Amino acid sequence: MPPEGSDDVGPGEDDTGPPLRAGARPRTVAVDLATGTVHVDNWPVQLTGVEFRLLRYLVENCSRPIARSELREFLESLDFPGCASRSIDVYVARVRRKLGGARSTIATVRGGGYQFVPGTYAKVRGPAEYSI
Repeated sequence: MPPEGSDDVGPGEDDTGPPLRAGARPRTVAVDLATGTVHVDNWPVQLTGVEFRLLRYLVENCSRPIARSELREFLESLDFPGCASRSIDVYVARVRRKLGGARSTIATVRGGGYQFVPGTYAKVRGPAEYSI
């Protein structure tokens, strides 16, 4: 959490989160699959159920790019019939906007869809089979 009295606004409270200073390190994103929560630099990020499920699907399959068609099938399995490819782009854009400075953890793979990029600034917690 930021220090008390800080004027920073967390990503869950607006769409961009605290401003990223020039030369500042990338934001740290923590996805907790067990509790269904996401934090950026210890700020909670408020995702809708569909947004979290989409992020979770990308995290669980981070070893490969996920095609828009596969994401569409996944969303349709959640009772979103007729979900268009453009809808996928909109949902991914919403998640990225809410992640603010950590938006680079969801990469666009040219001709391949989207991929969650684990690394130094991306931590995943949850059941052992999903821990990265």
